[in-house]
Amino acid sequence: MSTACHKVKGFQLKSVSKRDIKYIGGRTVRKHRWLIGVVASILIIILGFVIQVEYGADESDRVIVDYTLNLYSAPECFNEAGFTNDISDATYGEVEESGEFLPESSCTAVAFQTSRGPLWFAWFMS
Repeated sequence: MSTACHKVKGFQLKSVSKRDIKYIGGRTVRKHRWLIGVVASILIIILGFVIQVEYGADESDRVIVDYTLNLYSAPECFNEAGFTNDISDATYGEVEESGEFLPESSCTAVAFQTSRGPLWFAWFMS
């Protein structure tokens, strides 16, 4: 690209090329890049606390099922369950789908309860 020079009463004026304009614009963005990053980060953090979602037990979580008593237990509650010998393991989704099993105790009910809260809690608490 060529730039034209003009002389006006002893002053030399240089024309600005498109390349120079791009550089000037890029320099401005580069200069404020950190500010854009900080604003974007703050916006993401705020949205993480504003957006409400349900979180809790996943359908693929393992449960222990007693077919004689028609009860299910969370693995962490199994020692206190008092199940018979007719037990098997299944997923929480299968147990909920069948509808014939009840939670064995409040321990199991609490282990599989769902809650509603901010997106950050859902990501980091479950």
